[in-house]
Amino acid sequence: MPSARDSSLVPSTLILLLGVALCGNTSCGGGGGAHHLALHCSDSAVTKDVVALRCGPGTGREVLQIKVVIGGPTTADIKGFNFDVLFDSDVLTDGPLSYVPGSAVDGGLLSQDGDDPLLSAEPALSDPDRLIVGFHRTNQLTGVQGKATENVVLQFSIKASLAGEFGPVLLKFENAEAVDPAGNILTGIAFSDQILLSVN
Repeated sequence: MPSARDSSLVPSTLILLLGVALCGNTSCGGGGGAHHLALHCSDSAVTKDVVALRCGPGTGREVLQIKVVIGGPTTADIKGFNFDVLFDSDVLTDGPLSYVPGSAVDGGLLSQDGDDPLLSAEPALSDPDRLIVGFHRTNQLTGVQGKATENVVLQFSIKASLAGEFGPVLLKFENAEAVDPAGNILTGIAFSDQILLSVN
């Protein structure tokens, strides 16, 4: 005949079996669980007359908005920008980066006086890790200046594969230039590579 001690073990045994059924092979509670990878970004502030990429808000765990900004107040009238952004995924073993098609939008600098600037942002046909950007004012003959400490030129989004950890990876500018209303290159405006992306 079962003893009183044996009977008292039954509720505990049932609770243990129920916990195993609910949790399966993963840990329950705050100390365990699956490790969720996500795209992370780090950057630094821009200085006067320098164009740089800065971290914007994320969408979910794998998409991140990137801001193209110029430090101000700027010292020249700007008509437009031409540049490539390299995602440098040759060095990524588990998680390439890619441009989100159609995500590039005006940031407000070139349209501050009501101009309707023409924006083109597409990956190179022969190199999908290279985003080719052209952004120019169309209606006004004059250029504009950035009056704030940080002026947003445009924004676009990138997506990371979450197949594994990688990084930090430096996004780079190439073939970068700002131009004045006459189409001349503004040599006083520099482009700086200072944004790092990683998945962990």
